[in-house]
Amino acid sequence: CLEWGLVYRNPMEKRERLQETYSSETPERDALLALHRAQTRTYRAQARRLGRRLTRRGSGLEVGSYVGAFLAAARTQRWQFEGLDVNRHTNAFARSLGFTVHDSDLEHFRPDRTFDVVAIWNTFDQLPDPRAAVRAAFRLLRPDGVLAVRVPNGECYARLRAVSAGSPQRTSVARAILAHNNLLTFPYRFGFSPASLTRLLQSLGFG
Repeated sequence: CLEWGLVYRNPMEKRERLQETYSSETPERDALLALHRAQTRTYRAQARRLGRRLTRRGSGLEVGSYVGAFLAAARTQRWQFEGLDVNRHTNAFARSLGFTVHDSDLEHFRPDRTFDVVAIWNTFDQLPDPRAAVRAAFRLLRPDGVLAVRVPNGECYARLRAVSAGSPQRTSVARAILAHNNLLTFPYRFGFSPASLTRLLQSLGFG
């Protein structure tokens, strides 16, 4: 989308294929433990940012919680976060570490309560229907609740791809930058720019 800077994969895989891809992974426990420890250090910064945005410490739901790394980081900041993921294998691992994790996706998750925060880190651009996910998040949030989303910048990707179409030297540099930032296969499904993400959120009720 040239007006708002949205990048998207074309053609996209079907929803069922996407669900199967993410739900069928079964890494060994040692690999999951290593990921949990490494990612927990990274996610501490995200938990601190939430603390600066919301001075009160309440409840939260992380979408795409995987090995529970953010759940652990949030706990150190006195948040009460629960996880939500389609992969039952990794959910069982996260539960074995003492976390509450639900086997579901955001669109079909219908608890009888709401949360102060819904967090979607590094997952939003991989969802089959981001618009439906935002609607579901809005429904789950309490008044003055926060939807926290972290995505790669699709505008940056689009510009680098444009540069890579130039001279061989520019192509080499651009591809090196894309590879270093794990963007050679980006977008997973959608590449949101700040403008396109803001437009989506505002159109569904977020100020």
